[in-house]
Amino acid sequence: RIYFSKNIKILDKESQINKLNDYYFEPNETTMLTEFSDEKIEYDNQATVEIIDWSSNRIIFKTNAKSKQFLNISEIFYPNGWIINDNIKIYEVNSLIRGFFIDSGENMYTMEYKPKEINRGSLMSLISFLILCSLIIAGIKNEDKK
Repeated sequence: RIYFSKNIKILDKESQINKLNDYYFEPNETTMLTEFSDEKIEYDNQATVEIIDWSSNRIIFKTNAKSKQFLNISEIFYPNGWIINDNIKIYEVNSLIRGFFIDSGENMYTMEYKPKEINRGSLMSLISFLILCSLIIAGIKNEDKK
């Protein structure tokens, strides 16, 4: 589920948990962040979001809003690995899910899971493979000399 916030509050984690336990708390009314942001929103009840593609490691969606909005995505927040259009900050929302500020107008966003560990692991695997191939070739050449 994806939805826009009507307002944003900056609260510490403990206060967020207390608020989440409040029977009358409406998550679609208020977004709670632990990190301060100087970005301001003016809720647009006509704003839209259209999911173009949703897979386990990539979400593509299009937004249209008259003013800057905060978009909540009901997916677990992971502090590392997820990126949006290479440079948009992702916030932890309500101590659980993720969200980010969108610009006014019609925009396309791509959220991808690209953890640095995957790139490092791929590089290490490639280097190991090349070393192994070199050792096999060297062993075959040694056998041919005998």
